[in-house]
Amino acid sequence: MTSAQSHKFNLYLKARQMSQVKQAMGQVQHMEPVARQAWMKDNSTQVEQAFDHFIDESNQALNHVGLDEESLKLSQTIVQGLRDSMTMVNHVVYRQQELES
Repeated sequence: MTSAQSHKFNLYLKARQMSQVKQAMGQVQHMEPVARQAWMKDNSTQVEQAFDHFIDESNQALNHVGLDEESLKLSQTIVQGLRDSMTMVNHVVYRQQELES
């Protein structure tokens, strides 16, 4: 596998992982308030660490992006997925803080 193929494969993996993260956060977002509160209490540290790690890994993958159409599209998918997921996390956390007030 060439270096360009390896980088493209890494982008593909990150895009797939981002899709899975969005799906999981969507499920949390739709939980009943009590279940969501328990989930956040049990998992907030892991979610924060996972996002930090994922952002660092994605940044490394994006630093080696080729200029071909497929790589650029995968990069766009990753960035959009990160933005969407962070919005979901912020929404879940904000709703949780409102419930605790």
